[in-house]
Amino acid sequence: DSIYIVAQSPQNIITSTPEPDVHSLRDLYGNLSPELQRIVGHVDWPTSAQLFDIVTAIQQGTGMGVSDGSVRPMIGKATHAWIFQAGNGSAICGSGPVDGSSNTQTSHRAEIQGSAALMIIVSLIVKFFHITSGTIFT
Repeated sequence: DSIYIVAQSPQNIITSTPEPDVHSLRDLYGNLSPELQRIVGHVDWPTSAQLFDIVTAIQQGTGMGVSDGSVRPMIGKATHAWIFQAGNGSAICGSGPVDGSSNTQTSHRAEIQGSAALMIIVSLIVKFFHITSGTIFT
C-alpha cells in the first residue's frame, strides 16, 4: 500500500504533450499507445448503465476481475481473455493475443497478460471517472 521513489532527477526528460479531448472511456483507450492497446486486445464495451454499475462496484469493492490464458503449442500461439464484473452481472471484457516466441508461450504467461490487460482497463475506468477510493477482487 506504499509508493516508493526509486530515483529522482530535477531534469525533465519526458516532455508533456497535451492530451487529446476525452469524452468517453473508449476515447481514453484510443489514446493508449499501440503497444498497450495490443496488450488489452479487443474490448466488448458495456452500455452506459452497465459502466455505471462497474464504477459503483469498484467504489464499493463488490466487483471482481479475472483472466485466463491458453496456448496452442502446435502452432506456437497463445491468447488471453479478461473480464471485470459487477455483482449484478454488468461487465467489461476483452481478449487478445499473447506476444513472445513460440518456445516461451505458456498458459501462465497468457493468463498474466490477461491480468495486465484487466489492470490497464480498470486504471482507465478509475482515471475517466475520477474514482478516488475503491477495491477490486482478482
